[in-house]
Amino acid sequence: MSKSSHRHLHGRHPAVRCSAELGNVDDLTLEEFAVRLAEVRAHYRVTGELTQDRVCMNMLATRCEDLHLNRCRTGPSRIQDGGTGLFATRDIRAGELITLYPGDALLYWKDGREARSTSKRVCSGVVFGAHIPMGERDADRVTSADARAYEVCATSTLSCVGDPRLAGNPAYLGHFANDGAVCAAPEGSAAYRVATVAAANADHVTLEGCHLATQALRDIASGDEILVTYGEGYWLSRLMDLESLQRLLGKVKALKRAGGAVSGAEFGIRNAG
Repeated sequence: MSKSSHRHLHGRHPAVRCSAELGNVDDLTLEEFAVRLAEVRAHYRVTGELTQDRVCMNMLATRCEDLHLNRCRTGPSRIQDGGTGLFATRDIRAGELITLYPGDALLYWKDGREARSTSKRVCSGVVFGAHIPMGERDADRVTSADARAYEVCATSTLSCVGDPRLAGNPAYLGHFANDGAVCAAPEGSAAYRVATVAAANADHVTLEGCHLATQALRDIASGDEILVTYGEGYWLSRLMDLESLQRLLGKVKALKRAGGAVSGAEFGIRNAG
């Protein structure tokens, strides 16, 4: 698949029972949701309608409806330059499910993890969830540098991108959890690892290979900001992207000062045809 190719996913899975049978309450547990996902995989293992890889991919890009999961909200982050953050709306125990991480778009990396951790990232394809309107399925937007702030690794070849415009469902707010530290240079990696682990009170975990959940690492009080660890690879790859952009802008300015014309050929861009 090319970078601009994209597909969407159809229908709900017959073994997924994301209904409001128990009433409008906040009682979904990590274990219960994992059982539901296991039932989906078991259903298709029996019917053979879909491969297990396809089931997992479909479920990663699905937002289950009517989940009893309402224990966090978004708000201005207390982290410097953190933008929007994620906050507990009630006391949350260590090990408890906080929210889920949406796969509004799945990015496929043919070359695996290494492709996601370098400045020369080339996405092999994009899969959108069925809940994303056709007019909003913009592959360029979800593979942009800005979208990286809402991307997390799901499998060896897939990453999930949460849409920051979709912030109204407390069951799917994992993409708003910030890192409590920043790795600004390779030589700062060791200090970053210490700082981010000290700050983190939650982590993104995989459930049955087909959904991502944000789980509390320790007790979290109501009103506390929920923080996770992104890893130094995330921060350093963003730094490389920024440095590449700065070099590009510097070259443009130098050409303009010299009175030369700026053309695509200067940057390895050829005209079509």
